[in-house]
Amino acid sequence: RQYIYDGTWHKLPTMGWMTLQLVGFYTNDPRVGLEPLCENLDRYESQLVQFLSSGAQLTIRGKRLYDTPQTKQMVSKWINWYKQYREILNSEIIHVSRPTGRDLDCIMHVNPFINDKGMVVVFNPTNRTIKKELRLPLYYAGLQNKAQVMGADSKTVSYTLNDKQEMLLPVEVKPGGTTWFVIK
Repeated sequence: RQYIYDGTWHKLPTMGWMTLQLVGFYTNDPRVGLEPLCENLDRYESQLVQFLSSGAQLTIRGKRLYDTPQTKQMVSKWINWYKQYREILNSEIIHVSRPTGRDLDCIMHVNPFINDKGMVVVFNPTNRTIKKELRLPLYYAGLQNKAQVMGADSKTVSYTLNDKQEMLLPVEVKPGGTTWFVIK
């Protein structure tokens, strides 16, 4: 995520690409990659989500996308999520917080010309639950005064924006977890 964050100051995420290594590159060493996928499901899911949510073009290096029904279900869940929110996920990024590995980081897409004005995806790379408020600049989302936010739990909450069109979004993310919010 640091590379995606740093590499999108001067270009859209879709102007770059990343590789998801399911198998080793230049090696068949079993310690490299994620095979067997079903035994590395958490790592596979977190990598898939970070690439799909960033909007970066993705190449997958491997022999298969899934190896069990459980793995197929996880891949299908996130591919369907991406398809549902493709328009906002392929929009401009606002740089909110650079990934450090020590605290929450997030990717925020904005587009004032579509129904979903923003998408925030929050990652917790630590081994502890983190609860905090994120300051989200929504000026470039084209919102004024109020924003409707729907979380991954499908609950919608209305927030008042300050005079800089910023919103304070309370989040709680489990260890190694990810959550997301759609802003209208």
